[in-house]
Amino acid sequence: MRWLTLSVREYAAAARGRLLVSAMAFCLVVGLGNSLLYVNAYERGPELIETVGIAGAMFMILSGVVPVLAVVASSDAIARKRSRGTLRVMLGLPYNRLDIVAGTFVGRYAVVATAVTLYVSVVALTSVVIGSPLGVERLATFFAITLLLAMVFTGLAVCLSLQTQSVTRAFAGSLVVLAVFLFRLWGFVPTVVELVRNGMVTPETMPEWGLVFQQLNPIRAFTSALIGLYPELASAHFLGEVVEPPVPYYHQPSFALAVLGAWVLVPLVVAYLRFRTADI
Repeated sequence: MRWLTLSVREYAAAARGRLLVSAMAFCLVVGLGNSLLYVNAYERGPELIETVGIAGAMFMILSGVVPVLAVVASSDAIARKRSRGTLRVMLGLPYNRLDIVAGTFVGRYAVVATAVTLYVSVVALTSVVIGSPLGVERLATFFAITLLLAMVFTGLAVCLSLQTQSVTRAFAGSLVVLAVFLFRLWGFVPTVVELVRNGMVTPETMPEWGLVFQQLNPIRAFTSALIGLYPELASAHFLGEVVEPPVPYYHQPSFALAVLGAWVLVPLVVAYLRFRTADI
């Protein structure tokens, strides 16, 4: 359990270095803004708010805030230690490289999760104060899947940080990955491939492989999982859509959750295997 000790130290270092405070302050400010929008929407049309609930009020905003927060909070996680020589010192102690990867990932994830919890708590408290239905079961499910999304982007940022000694390069790489997923550039890949295959003629329909590929975007998987479980949330997210039955397997919530889980595990395993034999 040496990795657990390292994760606690990572979290404590984030608190001392003001990373934790900054992350919480950011989520507090955005959460208060979200609360104001929620109150305004409830006063104008309580019917919609009562339908989508508090989860619907946070759905679209958190799908963008969480990836950004995770990348900013985690992109320097190991690159900074490597550039300062701290990593060599740690490896001279009774820690191996797996301990460092696991401990750093868990510690930075705990920072992001703490800030996200504050965000959700602020909006939930607002809902209680104005007398709007909380929808505890839906809120708990939404919160759990949001934390899974945070885990995905924390892991991706840590993985990129493992590959370089430069904090700048790690951050730039993380921003590129974030842009690919956040701005849905991932979804254009099948279109480009089909254009090339068809002699630059736009296909009338997207083949199944392209539809599956689009669902592999972790942010798309996040929205698909929640809308699949609670279709009424589609009205709270302009990128959400309800798929009419029969629902194909790649639109099922179980598939979306599997995609999110894979985005957590696979990059971390691959990055660790590369880091295990890398020169420090």
